[in-house]
Amino acid sequence: MPRPRWLAAAVCSVVLAVTAAGCGGGSATPTQPPLTDPNEIVSRSISQLATETSVHIDGTLNGTVDADYVFGLMGYGSGALSGSIKLNNASLTGDVDMTRQAAHLSATFPTLFGLSAEVIVVEGYAYERFGSSTGKYSKTKVSTSALMPSAAPDATLDIAGSLDRLKSLLGSSGVSASLSGRDRIAGGESYHLTLTVPVDLINQAFGAAAGAVAAGAAASGVSLDLAPVDYWVYVDTLQPAGLYLEVSSAKLGNLDLNVTLSRYGQPVTIQAPPASQIGG
Repeated sequence: MPRPRWLAAAVCSVVLAVTAAGCGGGSATPTQPPLTDPNEIVSRSISQLATETSVHIDGTLNGTVDADYVFGLMGYGSGALSGSIKLNNASLTGDVDMTRQAAHLSATFPTLFGLSAEVIVVEGYAYERFGSSTGKYSKTKVSTSALMPSAAPDATLDIAGSLDRLKSLLGSSGVSASLSGRDRIAGGESYHLTLTVPVDLINQAFGAAAGAVAAGAAASGVSLDLAPVDYWVYVDTLQPAGLYLEVSSAKLGNLDLNVTLSRYGQPVTIQAPPASQIGG
């Protein structure tokens, strides 16, 4: 079976965008008065994330996608997986080192014969391994990786820059936020917000990302619908706590992604695989 790299891209690119966009929260006692303005909560959570050194990610992915179309979108042509396939109960876990602009993410897909995917991004390179934990990694520059395509030959995982762009975008694009109440996420009390994103903005961003991967050919005519996004922020620290989004497309399929962020500031070690584990 060819390595279906789009499976990791479908999960990891979204997640990296979220983390770039304690343990289980902060202390039990809030350190500041509760906030009531949802826009302020969102803005301050992004600013807070920019000051963090590391974060742990856990997530689940459910839904159905058109494998043929997604393979084409990612620039790989047809693959061994074809037709409509289910990704139910797919899981994701990993760490992001903001200081070193590095990430290590692993995903498993129980409904696809237990297929696994692992991605390491460090020092400007992406190492990707699919199908087996004993297989070899492929190595590509971040600028040419399907996960984080960029026109810059010296591109890295630019978390700080992505956060700046995200904050600017939220302030001028018509994204609206409302405060739905409070929940407990990863053991910490959190603000529960609902974000509504204009459809035009979603498809503009999707078209740009898809075009960078496959020269825009497979992305032609594709449109996405995004349901209101659930977003959680820890009350005591204003660190992002979680995200739930539902994406649907007549051509690509339907996906639900649920991500929890925790263990802020904990030591993480992200290293490139040894040369003996890197394939051609």
